[in-house]
Amino acid sequence: DAWVTPIVMKKGRSAHTLHCLCAPNHLDHLKKIIFQHTTTLGLRVFSVDRTALKRQVISVQLDSKAGDDAVDVKIGLLGDEVVSTKAEFDHCYRMATRTGEPIHKIAKAAVRKAEEVFNKHGKAPSTVEEASSPKN
Repeated sequence: DAWVTPIVMKKGRSAHTLHCLCAPNHLDHLKKIIFQHTTTLGLRVFSVDRTALKRQVISVQLDSKAGDDAVDVKIGLLGDEVVSTKAEFDHCYRMATRTGEPIHKIAKAAVRKAEEVFNKHGKAPSTVEEASSPKN
């Protein structure tokens, strides 16, 4: 990942800070690229740790004007508690361009359906068909 932050240097000059995240085994290559393609004379390198929620993905079918469309929804779990749900943007965008529906409405419908499936099963089923089949 990379991003740029606008900053103010000494004497009030505007500038940008380039931030990059990479795996340790890519660091030397990335430093070389930055030195070759920018005017910087130095870099600050920090190690960071990342903490991530356990994730499950539920693929849900949504009825639309263009037929059935599948949207993946990521479920973020802290222990057994659902703390975040997010529809895959690219899937929502694809459906929105075909149907004319706003992306946020598609995402909201996908999240609602995924939460129903997750609450019914207590986990993400491998398919929506599994979600609609009766429990044994």
